[in-house]
Amino acid sequence: DTTDERGRFVIKLEEDGKYCLRLSPDHHAAQIVYDVPVGKMDLKVTLSAGGTITGRLVRLEDGQKRPISAAEVKLEQTDRDSYTHLGFDRDRTAVTDAEGRFRFEGLAADAVMLVVRAEGFPVHRIPRQPVIAAPVEVVLERGREVAIEVVDAVGDPVSGLWIEPRSTPDRWW
Repeated sequence: DTTDERGRFVIKLEEDGKYCLRLSPDHHAAQIVYDVPVGKMDLKVTLSAGGTITGRLVRLEDGQKRPISAAEVKLEQTDRDSYTHLGFDRDRTAVTDAEGRFRFEGLAADAVMLVVRAEGFPVHRIPRQPVIAAPVEVVLERGREVAIEVVDAVGDPVSGLWIEPRSTPDRWW
């Protein structure tokens, strides 16, 4: 359900009891209201504006910091079970402007993961970026190549093999 222009809503419930309401607004911090009894008619929820992350994405070139424009900066929740960070499984993405700047508002978390993707650079992750007032500067470095030969048990080359590189801390299991 969604709220109307006055911020009100009514939910029809099938069973008696108490419910939790997950509120996931676009421009405020996400919030959970616990133990709302069926029949409650005068509940008022005040949403927090939440925290903000601002930053700039740059590369080093000839000893100077140069902005990286049109890069993707994604906020990911550090804990999918907590439902407190970004709005209940809603990761957010921004694209850097011509000066390499990005901004995220309405964050309920104390820290999030920043994932940066820019053409010509490896994916860069900041696992616990604090939600603070001070801007963050992310400096990217060009990627390095790894050359690997894949062979089968008798030593013949294996072609058409799908490869997905991941850094050691980012495991599949």
